[in-house]
Amino acid sequence: MSGKAVRRQRRARDSAPDGTGSGRSYEELYVEYAPAARGLALSMVPPDVADDIVAEAFARVLAAIRTGGGPDHAFRAYLLAAVRNLASDWMAARRRMTVIGDMDDQRR
Repeated sequence: MSGKAVRRQRRARDSAPDGTGSGRSYEELYVEYAPAARGLALSMVPPDVADDIVAEAFARVLAAIRTGGGPDHAFRAYLLAAVRNLASDWMAARRRMTVIGDMDDQRR
């Protein structure tokens, strides 16, 4: 592993929001940024889906940070981009869904 890769992993570990380093805790980040993330999600998807999208976005961002990826700074922007992407994926999947009527209704 190159020196640059080692430094990046060390920096990610030391600033990871999981209580292992000197960075902010995951809970602090959630409390601060969840309202903005939920507001964005609500502007794009129905309320019953918005909370799931926000939770998934936080989980993915945390997973990225723990593996040495994710944001080095600008956590809010990175999180909101994840929310936008997940909401767009949900909307695209919904458009592809074909609704079929009940088979009993067609027999009558």
